[in-house]
Amino acid sequence: MTEVVAINQPQLMELAKEKLTGKWGMAVGVTAIYFIGAALLQVIPFASLILSGPLAYGLAYYFLKVSRSQPTDVEDIFEGFKNFVKAMLAGIFIMILVIVGMICLIVPGIMLALGLSMTYYIMIDNPQLSVSDAMKKSWDMMDGHKMDYFILGLRFIGWALLCILTLFIGFLFLIPYMQTTFANFYNRISNSHDSLKGDIIDHLVV
Repeated sequence: MTEVVAINQPQLMELAKEKLTGKWGMAVGVTAIYFIGAALLQVIPFASLILSGPLAYGLAYYFLKVSRSQPTDVEDIFEGFKNFVKAMLAGIFIMILVIVGMICLIVPGIMLALGLSMTYYIMIDNPQLSVSDAMKKSWDMMDGHKMDYFILGLRFIGWALLCILTLFIGFLFLIPYMQTTFANFYNRISNSHDSLKGDIIDHLVV
């Protein structure tokens, strides 16, 4: 039985602000690169299917380092391309499973997305794992935490609506806030999964 740890969502959000202090400039720059990359993928046939995973991996990699007060670099956003095959496969598998779940019923699709949401973080901390094992570990880790993660995401809806009023420019600041908060969430629940910890987790700053 997976250990279910208590999640203090407001605390994770406040911690994200603290971790981003003095790092907003680079975080906004990395987010801008991500947005540009994501936009380009939409106009190139099949590019989104192949490159979405590596791009998402890089975003997770950068903000996981921010959440742990580790040195960061703009080039971190391209980390997924250094682990291209695994990152690509993870993106494809997750996309297919979520789409199938959505087609069957919306709720199963959401549950699959929540259950697999820690996959990239686990791959980063445990590069020796296969993609399927990382996905299984994510599902196991999220046992008892799917609703916590879902509600945490809902806390940003108000901010997202305000960002729309800024002609979407506000998302350059909201995404770093969200991603660092989500990385904090992973750090919190992974702290109870000793068997998952790799070299990077040893540097976790709480």
